[in-house]
Amino acid sequence: MKKHFLKSFALLAMLFSALTLSAAEQYCHKEMTNGDKTIYVTGQSLGGDQYQLIIESDGEMGGLGGSFINVNGVGGYQLNKEGNFELSADKKTITCNITSTVPPTHYTPLYVLMPGEVNFGQPDIDYSQTCASSGDETPDTEAP
Repeated sequence: MKKHFLKSFALLAMLFSALTLSAAEQYCHKEMTNGDKTIYVTGQSLGGDQYQLIIESDGEMGGLGGSFINVNGVGGYQLNKEGNFELSADKKTITCNITSTVPPTHYTPLYVLMPGEVNFGQPDIDYSQTCASSGDETPDTEAP
């Protein structure tokens, strides 16, 4: 009985590791620059009508400025005023969770406070989680 339990546990652990790795292999980011400031933007589908936007930086960020996206095909969703974003403890990652029946799209520049309001342009986010080898995206081996 004990051997059967251990084998089952080991099999579940391997399956979980494989699922985690496959998700990590699909996690890509796009580099965007403005002068000496650089951020990495990732858009990923979490399944169903849930999407996530992740903004990473080597330096500290304070949040988002006036960044607007289309949600369900309708504009006016301001990322920093809906209470949907979280700034990591080290202030190097901003995570936004978005509910939409279609992939959300930016229609204004992405403004990041780092310090000041830095305009990084209008990111072209691919929520399909496929990593194209276009040179501006690199695979991330860490799970999100």
